[in-house]
Amino acid sequence: MIVPLQPFDVAITIETVVYGVLAFIIFSTMVSITVISYQGYRRYQSRAMKFFALGFGSLLLTQVLILPASHLLEFDPFIEQTSIQLTQAIGGLCILYAIRLNN
Repeated sequence: MIVPLQPFDVAITIETVVYGVLAFIIFSTMVSITVISYQGYRRYQSRAMKFFALGFGSLLLTQVLILPASHLLEFDPFIEQTSIQLTQAIGGLCILYAIRLNN
């Protein structure tokens, strides 16, 4: 039996708008930092810029892949939180290493 399309019930509140705007600002900032760091690595062959790009790229990976996939595929909460914290820890360690690198 074919079911007709149902209306999509989404309440647009000020909280959802603010959350969406902030998420977009964070996402675009992280993309720009990742791209600029990678360009700096390619141009100057700087290891520090490579680790900055890897660090921010892994933080970006959390927002782009893990969070949407966990909501769409309904992961176990333990696996979801572990994968998020693992990628954020790897990103933080890469950024910390890039700061400490002496070129």
